[in-house]
Amino acid sequence: MLILSAACAGPGVDESRSSAPPSADGAAAEEVDPAELKSAEQKLVVAQGKLEIARLELEAFEAKRAIDLSHAQEEIDIAKAILADFEGVKAPARRASAELSMQSARDSAEEAHEELEQLAIMYSEQELHDMTKEFVIQRGKRRAVRADKRLSIQETELESLLEHELPLELRKLRIALRKSEESLAELQRKGEIGRRGKELGLVEAESAVERAERELEKARGGEDE
Repeated sequence: MLILSAACAGPGVDESRSSAPPSADGAAAEEVDPAELKSAEQKLVVAQGKLEIARLELEAFEAKRAIDLSHAQEEIDIAKAILADFEGVKAPARRASAELSMQSARDSAEEAHEELEQLAIMYSEQELHDMTKEFVIQRGKRRAVRADKRLSIQETELESLLEHELPLELRKLRIALRKSEESLAELQRKGEIGRRGKELGLVEAESAVERAERELEKARGGEDE
C-alpha cells in the first residue's frame, strides 16, 4: 500500500513543476522601442538623401570639369593661332610696309635734292636779284628739308618697329600662350583633387547608408526574434 501511494504521488510532483513559467531567456521576446525604430528610420532616410546628393554633386562636378577643360584647351588653340598668325603674316607684313615707307621717304628725299640741284644749275646764269629764281630755289630747299625730315621719321619708326614693337608683341603673345597652358595644367590638377574629394564624399555617404541600415535592422531585430 505504501509503495502504491508513493507511485501515485510521484507524477503529481512532476506535473506541478512543468507548469512553472519560462525564464526571461527563453521564448519570450523583447519589446520594440517605437522611438528608437522611428529614429533609425529617419537616419536611414537622411543618409540615403545625402548619398543621392553626393552622387549628383560628383556628376555635376565631372560635367563642369569637362566644360572647363574644353574651354581652357580652346584658349590654348586660340593663343597658338594668334601667335602663328603674328609670326607668319602680321609681323612680316608690318615690317615690309615700314621698310617700303622708309624707301619711299628716301626716294622722295633724293628726288627733292636732285631737283634742287637742277634748279640751282638752271638758274646759275641768271641775276641773283631775279625774284622768280629766288622763289623757285627757296621752294626747292623747303621741299628737300621736308623730305629729309620724313625720311628721318620713317627711319626712326622702322627702327622702333624692328627693335621694340614687334619683339614686345611677340613676347606678349608667347606669354599669353604659356599662361593658357599653365592654366590648363592647373585646372587639371585642381580638377583631379576635386574629383577625388567628391568620390571620397560619395564613399562616406554610402558607408553612412550602410550604418543606418544596420541600425534599423537592429532596431527591428527585437520585434522579429
